[in-house]
Amino acid sequence: MLDRLEAVAQAQAGSSDGFETLVKVFSPFVLALANYYVGARDAPDVTQEIWLAVHRKLWQLEDGAKFVPWLRTLVFYQCLNFRKARARRQAREVYLSTDGWQGICECVAADSLSPDQLVLRKDLRLLLSELLDGMAGDYGLLLRLFYLQGFSYHEMVELTNLPLSTVKWRLYQGRKLLKASLAKLVEIQNMIL
Repeated sequence: MLDRLEAVAQAQAGSSDGFETLVKVFSPFVLALANYYVGARDAPDVTQEIWLAVHRKLWQLEDGAKFVPWLRTLVFYQCLNFRKARARRQAREVYLSTDGWQGICECVAADSLSPDQLVLRKDLRLLLSELLDGMAGDYGLLLRLFYLQGFSYHEMVELTNLPLSTVKWRLYQGRKLLKASLAKLVEIQNMIL
């Protein structure tokens, strides 16, 4: 079996053996990351798409020694694209129990919206997940990684290849967007009730 650097070089040169070695060695890693970002149900399909993207984009990698960070970033953005597409496909209507709406109303009215608090309830967790999936850009995924998965700023910088200031800014903006989305839902729900 080829070593990793040699496998990357051969795969970049068009060798199917080199690419097969990369797939064998890194498939568990890619599947685990995809499972983390999109869930166990969709991870196998997303993993297939990721390997197709690796095959298409491997020529862009200038330093074979940086394959793992490059792959991690590619997985992140492929999963982000999948989540955006899934969010577009999902129905926009959200059904919550009366208690669920009451919990959201209290959070928005008290100006104390915290994703950590919202995930304690199943119906609120479902709503939060749908809202995060539907957010523009990578805001929803970054919020999910930071608040729900417990990623540190450093881990997010390493994963996304974004500067720390950008990660912090997008988390800040994401919180504002999430709060605005929740406030809008509460307003709609109050009109219905």
